[in-house]
Amino acid sequence: MTTVTIRDLRLQPRQVREELAKASEAVLTSNGKPVALMLPVDSSTLNATLETVRRARELQTLTKIGDAEYLVPFTDEVME
Repeated sequence: MTTVTIRDLRLQPRQVREELAKASEAVLTSNGKPVALMLPVDSSTLNATLETVRRARELQTLTKIGDAEYLVPFTDEVME
């Protein structure tokens, strides 16, 4: 996966945009830590891409909630 620093994005936006078009995705980093995921879009794919990302986030959240349920011990209140 391609990694792009915030500095690179600020100083070389054209090169970053060209690289993103080739790589299909890139991780934006600040001080070596990931802060964002960049995906190439255009006016014809923007809405579909946003919907896909939102659904993936929802699935991720539901998975975390499901995993957390197994970590919570049963109590008398839950059993009633």
